Amino acid sequence: MGTKNILGITTTVQCVAPTVEYAVRESGTKSCRDFAGVNDVVAVTHTYGCGIAMDAPTAEIPIRTIRHISTHPNLGGTPLVVSLGCEKLQPERLFRSRSLEIAGS
Repeated sequence: MGTKNILGITTTVQCVAPTVEYAVRESGTKSCRDFAGVNDVVAVTHTYGCGIAMDAPTAEIPIRTIRHISTHPNLGGTPLVVSLGCEKLQPERLFRSRSLEIAGS
């Protein structure tokens, strides 16, 4: 039996992964305590940089993996995406068919 009460926060570039992990650490316990419907907050990060070869034959594999983890049914709603805005992997490409909540830095 699963839950859809997990907030997922993902990144488009590894540069913001520490920021996302910090936000998860700082907000996880507070969110679970202050919002009855939130059971957990998780970071979905990766090690790909801003210059990832988007059109390389193997690029779709990591992009699809990040997309599938971030949209897993146990995560409630649309994942929060943290992006710098200058990397090649833009949120729109990562989640083509979903409406997004985008937090830029």
